[in-house]
Amino acid sequence: MRLLPVIIFLILACSCKQEQVDLIALEEEIKELHLATYANVNDSTVANLYYINKLYEQYPDLPSKRIAYNYHLLGRYHLAKGVQDSATYYAYRATEFVTDTIPIESATEQAYFFNAWENFKAEKRYGDCLAIARKFESLIYPQDSLKQYALYYFYTVTHNLVDEFELAAKYNKQQLKYLNLLNIPNGDTNALILEAKLQNQHFKNKDTAYTILEQLRLREENLTADQNRQVFGNYGIMLYNDGRYREAYDNYKTGISYIKAIADTPDKPIFLANSYGNLAEVSMDLKQFPRAEKYLDSALELGNKNLNPDVIRNLLKYRMRLATEYDNDYQKAALIVDTISSYLDTEYRDKYNEELVALTKANEKEKELLAQQQLDELRAIKLQNRSFLLIGFIILLVGLGTLFYRQRKLRFERQGLQMQQRLLRSQMNPHFTFNTLYAIQRQIKETPQVAQDYLLKFSRLLRLILENSMENYVLMENELESIKKYMDLQLLRFPGKFQYELELIGLEEDDPIYIPPMLIQPFVENAIEHGFSNIDYEGKIKITLEDRNKYVYCSIVDNGQGLVSSQSTNKKSASTQLISDFLSKVTGQGISIKELSEPNKNTKGTEVSFLIPVKGN
Repeated sequence: MRLLPVIIFLILACSCKQEQVDLIALEEEIKELHLATYANVNDSTVANLYYINKLYEQYPDLPSKRIAYNYHLLGRYHLAKGVQDSATYYAYRATEFVTDTIPIESATEQAYFFNAWENFKAEKRYGDCLAIARKFESLIYPQDSLKQYALYYFYTVTHNLVDEFELAAKYNKQQLKYLNLLNIPNGDTNALILEAKLQNQHFKNKDTAYTILEQLRLREENLTADQNRQVFGNYGIMLYNDGRYREAYDNYKTGISYIKAIADTPDKPIFLANSYGNLAEVSMDLKQFPRAEKYLDSALELGNKNLNPDVIRNLLKYRMRLATEYDNDYQKAALIVDTISSYLDTEYRDKYNEELVALTKANEKEKELLAQQQLDELRAIKLQNRSFLLIGFIILLVGLGTLFYRQRKLRFERQGLQMQQRLLRSQMNPHFTFNTLYAIQRQIKETPQVAQDYLLKFSRLLRLILENSMENYVLMENELESIKKYMDLQLLRFPGKFQYELELIGLEEDDPIYIPPMLIQPFVENAIEHGFSNIDYEGKIKITLEDRNKYVYCSIVDNGQGLVSSQSTNKKSASTQLISDFLSKVTGQGISIKELSEPNKNTKGTEVSFLIPVKGN
């Protein structure tokens, strides 16, 4: 028995020695995996990166430099796959391992900050962009001109994006200062282009902007195609705003020749469509209508899927102008209205279907990754001392299996909730779309200007629905805007049929809080389509939103026919059931629907109330 402590000591000593050897071997293995993965980060190699993450969780003494690089590669992978939130998360994690005790010296570490900043910018998280810039500033030397230039580039672009133009101009001057110190031939071009835009659009120093752009035009032969695209495009816009249409047209033409010369990227069709739209606009001002029609045809031939909604809306607006000014054909204008509707309906349906397919594929892919992670865990366990406390390893495996099962169950439940949310967003009645378009078409013949206003309002409503459908939570302000526009368009269909009121208690419409989209609209639609269908008096809808700490209490009251008349079919609304199931899981409460009646009056009504989950900014 006296030998037992000695035997245990020897086993522990051997185990520690083996652990040290394993750490050295693991670091070499990680280096080899990173070299293999960097050349081609794809679905087959990304399993290596997840495996390395598991190793760092198990062996925290491994060098942090390598785990930072691992997160950097994971960010690249998810960005290439179009998973923006994951790309942002991993890109930011890479910067966390660059500390203030080790000033940034390598280009790789600088790339971590640039990628994190770019990803935050893509998500419009400008506060995080500034936070990344400030940390970057704390980790660079003042005399390092190259990194100082990068720092002021971060500040300039971010402040410009949040409309803080005074600060953007201030930091842009610092950016130009360090560019001059670096003495890179034409390296200041992009900063000068931004300076010209700031001077023209925000400081109204038109002459200064003209001077800068004219100097850049003299560098034409030494600039890249993308830089020349910006120079001639911005110069053309300034000339157009000054009424110098012929010169604006010539600059647009030069700019579009440079767009065609740049490499194919997702942005290239957008650049082309914008330029074709500018050429069409100035051609109409020059009364060259056939030429304007040719440019619009060229823009629309690029395909709706390659353009964003803003660009398509402008092109269709130019189409409407051409139809009214050149053809003077209101029937053709009505046909364009149908084209707009068809595009928006198809775009919404395609994006919705793509999202469902993507969710299915993501679910299958996650199962594969989970299986791969299990294999990686087994591989990591084999690296440990197999002779030490075998029973302990079995207990550990049982614990990991239980944890894995619970995490997978929670993940599937969360995915189910997200799927329900996305199904809810498809509840916009297609009859409303077609009836509204018919009402607008009728207005075109009677009052074209009023029709155009309603058309813009209808376009904005569908765009809000399309944008909101891409997110699990949206700004309350945007959701309320879509509801108001929906009721305004219903009033176009049923003039004088009803009036509505929106009351906020303890809230402001522009409060930075986020709620799930499309929860309120189906009940407003029921009130209008069913509650007011056979009444002989003016209907009223009152929507009340009240702050309830973590939730927003919503009440929708109408004075329509009540529950019996409006639900004579005895069929429960599918959208109502989906919303009720979703809210029951998220808030613990479903939907309350009750009939209202006034004593001694032959009037009824309905009140629908529920709690809406809230996510802060």
